[in-house]
Amino acid sequence: MRDTRYLTYDECVLRYPRLVRAMCELAILSPGEAGAALRDYRTSRETGYTYLERWGGGEAVSHYGGPLAVIRDAICCRHACRTLGLR
Repeated sequence: MRDTRYLTYDECVLRYPRLVRAMCELAILSPGEAGAALRDYRTSRETGYTYLERWGGGEAVSHYGGPLAVIRDAICCRHACRTLGLR
């Protein structure tokens, strides 16, 4: 049975701290904007709202290309840093 309760942006920040930090450094976001982007991406995947997937998370996230672009690039950045031993 799936949990139907959606995470708030504060809960996203607490649940994914390294991803939020990478998103903040990469796209110059605040932790609140990064948490909102994660929240909107998770909500869009669970409910099927493609609007949130493309434009959720705030203005800075939209300028970057949407929550999916920020999350994808942050994961790639974390992987590259881990591979090169920078962090």
